Amino acid sequence: MIIRRFLSRTDDEITIAIYRAFNAMGIVIPSEITLRPTTKTRLIALNNNWKEAQRNRIKAMALKTMATAQVVTTKADAELYIRHFIMVYNLGVDRTIYTKPQRIFFHLDKDSDKLPDVGSTENIILWGKRIVNGDAKRVAAGGAPMANPSAAEVDEKLRAFINASNNQSLKTSVWKDTLQVLVRLRKEAKVVIKKIWDETETFYSELPPPAMRDKGRLWGIVYKSDTEMTINLLVINNVTNLPIQGAVISFAQSGTTHITNQFGNSQFKTTVADVATLTTIKAGFKSITTEINFENDVVDYDLVIRMEPV
Repeated sequence: MIIRRFLSRTDDEITIAIYRAFNAMGIVIPSEITLRPTTKTRLIALNNNWKEAQRNRIKAMALKTMATAQVVTTKADAELYIRHFIMVYNLGVDRTIYTKPQRIFFHLDKDSDKLPDVGSTENIILWGKRIVNGDAKRVAAGGAPMANPSAAEVDEKLRAFINASNNQSLKTSVWKDTLQVLVRLRKEAKVVIKKIWDETETFYSELPPPAMRDKGRLWGIVYKSDTEMTINLLVINNVTNLPIQGAVISFAQSGTTHITNQFGNSQFKTTVADVATLTTIKAGFKSITTEINFENDVVDYDLVIRMEPV
């Protein structure tokens, strides 16, 4: 079995690595601080900047999503009012309230009652403006005023859509800016995390490898084996010996959670090295923490977890 460390790649992995290293600085005694002063300074700055950047990204994403929803709503309204305006005008032509020749004020074929395509953003703006500007000229030329909807109502819906689109563009731009900040921070994060891990392993280099890895995990170092282990769990009621369905098992080293089925079973595979720390919780029972120490050449592990009712 070969065990190697795996540096953080995703944002979630980076977040965990920063959190664990920063947390370790606050809980270990001064003589157990594994980092050089310059690395500590960089970690503190990175922790603050990374958290702020993630908060900004999440906030910007939420605002962009809200802005997009507003665009969808206002676009539908604008499209509806444009279609209805032209439909009502055509019905008025049939009733001789309006005239065919005056369709040209809207850039429509005077001899056709076909509706224009207003499905796209560009066409909504194009035809909305043609209606607003054209109707003013048509009425000035002696045409009967339009109603239900009026050109003013079309203009209101068009402006709402344009404003929403502009707001969406602004919010999207801000969101993209937050992503660029994270791009720059990821480079710094990977450099700092590697330094933390290197300095921590050097600090504990005189310990046996399993003990060194155990100490290193406190500082966020992730070790994985080239061998995949299968863990089979059975969670039962310690009093009745009946299986417990829906028990939630948190795997500390991998950051994953697993839930038992109706037979009290859960199975998962892992390449986590040395040890698996499992915390099992279920409403009505006392939580319990158990450990599995992985052995060389053993790939299957069976564990019965007995939970005591509260």
